[in-house]
Amino acid sequence: FEKALEIEPDSILAWLNKGKCYQNLEKYGESLEAYQKVLNIKPSHQEALNGRGCSLLETGNSTKALEVFEQVLEIDQECAWASYNAGRAHKLLGNFSKAVSYFDAALRVDPLLKWAVNEKGNALLEMGRHEDAIDSYREALNIDPLY
Repeated sequence: FEKALEIEPDSILAWLNKGKCYQNLEKYGESLEAYQKVLNIKPSHQEALNGRGCSLLETGNSTKALEVFEQVLEIDQECAWASYNAGRAHKLLGNFSKAVSYFDAALRVDPLLKWAVNEKGNALLEMGRHEDAIDSYREALNIDPLY
């Protein structure tokens, strides 16, 4: 990425991929910096916003992450990943009912998003809705038996 950025310092693709790599390496500070570079160039870049939100979530900043995911959903209400991640943030904040609503929103867009089905089960379990949680876990296994 460094060579690409030497040639084109404002390359959205290079900064975005650099952010993703840092995120995969669990170097969240560096990923946040790379995503911010993208957002400095294009403030409404959904993938960079979503990546930034995920890095914030991983560093324990669930409230700020939720704000970022909401920003993505203002741009595109049909972004399943932003709905899923907003659900994750709400779950971490203890807002289990809201989390389920966001997981459901993600699943309306992408019914095969197994992570949303599983996390919905986790939120339902936290709410004491054990049978519903089991149904959700079964659904996740139907989508991907190895999950």
